[in-house]
Amino acid sequence: MKRILFIALGLVFLASLCFAGGVQDAVRAVIAKKGGACGGGETYGYSNFSGAIAANLSDASTQLVGMYTNTCTGYVAKAKLRHIGTDSQTAKVLIYLDDGDNVPDAGDSLVTNCVSATISSNTDAEIAEGAFTGCSITKDSVYWLAIAPGTVWRAAYVAGDVKSHYDDTCESFDTQESNLGVCGWLADANRKFLVQIVMD
Repeated sequence: MKRILFIALGLVFLASLCFAGGVQDAVRAVIAKKGGACGGGETYGYSNFSGAIAANLSDASTQLVGMYTNTCTGYVAKAKLRHIGTDSQTAKVLIYLDDGDNVPDAGDSLVTNCVSATISSNTDAEIAEGAFTGCSITKDSVYWLAIAPGTVWRAAYVAGDVKSHYDDTCESFDTQESNLGVCGWLADANRKFLVQIVMD
């Protein structure tokens, strides 16, 4: 009888995780038991948001912003992107999984649901944000961050030893490329663009 009671209580607990806390909370709870889960608020990318140089990114280009290795597993909450100038502009941030060769190519796929909501700004030096929904990334995996401008996005960068690349014929704001082999990437000269993702 006690065993049946404990089983029933366990089922009630699992149901509360899935419905009251949401499916993402339930998944996060399972990951936490295995170790490596994000605690919330972890940031990846480039966070030096001062002393930057401005660069216009056009609607016919996508800017790859180096690579980074995730140190935890979880959901991405939002992207943060610095805007320069007072023109009203839009952009999105995309996340691609590197296939292990550290080169942007056809083996690097767009992570499911990892396209941010539209980021908008008309304020100089603003750190504008766009949310992600259902974007899950894993510990020890290597990712590329990409900036996809709407019309023009006046971005900010600082000098840095970063594998950044751009393509001036590829447009990913409205229709995102499924992998990085679709476009022909050109190397930037030590440009560390100021963009971050923040974990849930």
